[in-house]
Amino acid sequence: QCRDFDKLYETKGDFQRAPEFRRLVVIGCTGAGKSTLLNVMGGWQFVQDQSDFNWSWKDKGDQPPLFQSPTTASESVTQSTAFANLNWFGNDARPFIAVDTPGHDDTGLTDIEDNKAAQEKEIKLATDLHIKLRALGHIHCILVLHGDVTGNRLNPAIHRVLRMIDDKFKEAGSDVWKNVVIAYSRCNEHTRASWAGNLDVRKAAIVKAIQKEIEGCTVDLPVLALGGGEPEGKESSSSADFEVLHSFLMAAEPIDTTRLAPEKGIGAVIRDAVERMHEAEALVKASRMYLIVMLQLMLVLLVLLLRALVVPSFLAPLVLDFEGLTDEVLLLLLASHVIGPANLLYSSKYAYQVWLEPTLGPYLPGKKERRLKQD
Repeated sequence: QCRDFDKLYETKGDFQRAPEFRRLVVIGCTGAGKSTLLNVMGGWQFVQDQSDFNWSWKDKGDQPPLFQSPTTASESVTQSTAFANLNWFGNDARPFIAVDTPGHDDTGLTDIEDNKAAQEKEIKLATDLHIKLRALGHIHCILVLHGDVTGNRLNPAIHRVLRMIDDKFKEAGSDVWKNVVIAYSRCNEHTRASWAGNLDVRKAAIVKAIQKEIEGCTVDLPVLALGGGEPEGKESSSSADFEVLHSFLMAAEPIDTTRLAPEKGIGAVIRDAVERMHEAEALVKASRMYLIVMLQLMLVLLVLLLRALVVPSFLAPLVLDFEGLTDEVLLLLLASHVIGPANLLYSSKYAYQVWLEPTLGPYLPGKKERRLKQD
């Protein structure tokens, strides 16, 4: 399983092997503060210098923040759905999975001159999210970030996010809205006077607006005010609503993600493009780890060989060596499960492309015919 902490996992195979921690999906508009909140929840400190009022991160140990913040409010850093195993505010007794998603109003899409290409890119991002959530199997909480606590408007981008949640989970077998939390972001405790006025009235208004616009939502959604930034040199004082969010996450019933409704307007071309993107992600991961995977596989094969050649027959049952190939097949399947089927597949594919294909490729039937035609 993908159990390392403070590390991003991005491939479909990673999502299939996610550990059984509580699972929090964070969705929001570009610039709403997703990366900041995720880093804060993971134990990093976001501090403001009191001389020039600039913000900066304090590394956790020797590790910089895991989730990168955009350089501008209109730029989305996250280009595909990913997850990380985190400890809630650095507390080892509170592990959870945070699923980071691309900004749902990424203005980078509007910079594409061809409107059709922009729409296709947006559909690819949504399809990537769809496929990876299905691979995950279930989640516990969807945190929808609202970046404007003072304006409190249900803008078109937030409306699209809420509509997507309602449409996607219609066949999930339970009411997804019981697993949804709305959160105002950038509500730092030391600037409370600037955003907390009439907060309860605004919370009630946004819930009422959501229930009016989203037909499937009949639940009084919890609305939180989350921040996490703090003045440098002062004692950490994260928003009390973070504790409310953690309690919600721990108490929530899991909601099935294997029966998500497909994204509207997805054709075979888009679906194939997303699958190719997932394969490319898997090959990039394999390029970093294929030597380790190949060594693990060779070690397993060596153990099987030594077991067959060295262990006396009367000791064979002690090392699970029985007549026939059943035990070898079972041990290889177990090794594949531990290594990860996707890791094994793509590491083998990458190793072939790097070491064997340059030599053998020209002599394989298909490639040989293509070479003759070129000649």
